[in-house]
Amino acid sequence: MTTQAIITCVILVITMVLLISQKVPLVILGAAIPAALAATGVINAGSAYTEFGNTTICLLYTSPSPR
Repeated sequence: MTTQAIITCVILVITMVLLISQKVPLVILGAAIPAALAATGVINAGSAYTEFGNTTICLLYTSPSPR
């Protein structure tokens, strides 16, 4: 496993913990992820936010079926 892959996995785990614990607002967390990836050299700092701009968030909701 490369250093960049390890850094990305660590950032992913930290992000999941922060999302579950709800200690950091989602907007700040969303801005911090590309910044952390750029600061660690995983992605290019110049395109850190432009590449994340083409994302779509899909929330899956299943309602309980009537019985």
